[in-house]
Amino acid sequence: MNPIWNPKQEFVLQSRMEHLRQRISSENSIILKDYSELHKFSIEDQETFWRTIWEDMELQGVQGEVALENPQLMPGAKFFPKGRINFAKNCLINDQANEGVAIIAHDETGLRRELSWGELRTSVASFQKMLMEAGVQASDVVGGYVANGPEAVIAALATLSLGAIWTACSPDFGVQGILDRFGQTKPKVIVAGCSVRYNKKPIDLTERIIEICQKMPSVTHLIHFPGAEALEGSEFSKLQLTALKFSGPVTLETELVFEDTSFLHPSFILYSSGTTGKPKCILHSHGGSLIQLVKEHQYHLDLRANERLFFYTTCGWMMWN
Repeated sequence: MNPIWNPKQEFVLQSRMEHLRQRISSENSIILKDYSELHKFSIEDQETFWRTIWEDMELQGVQGEVALENPQLMPGAKFFPKGRINFAKNCLINDQANEGVAIIAHDETGLRRELSWGELRTSVASFQKMLMEAGVQASDVVGGYVANGPEAVIAALATLSLGAIWTACSPDFGVQGILDRFGQTKPKVIVAGCSVRYNKKPIDLTERIIEICQKMPSVTHLIHFPGAEALEGSEFSKLQLTALKFSGPVTLETELVFEDTSFLHPSFILYSSGTTGKPKCILHSHGGSLIQLVKEHQYHLDLRANERLFFYTTCGWMMWN
């Protein structure tokens, strides 16, 4: 079988994957001839491989003395069991200038929204402050009933910055679908957009949000934002909880703080499809999510600073996280 595309040799030699192959070969006094041998090394010497990945990507954190504990156990193996790292810190504290573009979002009407790195950082800090006012602490769960857009990214990063756990569902889920998922993870705070647009039609989510909050005893606060149709969510006053409005990305400087989380500290809770009963919860960690995602982006996609990645998905699917 012939491949339909092969990269030019010049591209291969300048790729991050080639750089990684050369680095591992040099530092360990071995010869890895090609990608296949690099892949084989990553399986046979996992501790060295993942330490090198951490160092090569310059992740902000502490590895700890052991990179892999109990490798023979599944489940039971633990990567960087004494490591310390925060997912959000590594996303936000970087070399990107404040004026550089961080997020570009288009909606169904063609409206384009851009968020600079400076706006993203200040918006996360502002949202973080709201979560702290709601009493959110490390290991609390924040549930997002949100469409894919800047507000979802801001809310997730603010949640992770505090060491809290982010779990999300898409607005195309009905109320029962949300309860089947959030009923298991028991979020303390619900983050919700008041409206979405689908197939050119505006959809008001206010009543769904109210019903979800009323049927979730764990929820103490609702943080809402206008959504696609700029709805204000005035009906939330009937809820027996505190409703806070996030008006959107801000530019006002607010100090960002980051919880010193362990490598294995929970970051995301995802859900299975629910085809064999209620959806099953799938837990991911700060370190595991971060190091795997950055590895895929930097080496497999060869993604560089100021290049753009488009991933078409809803917040209810693994791809968004």
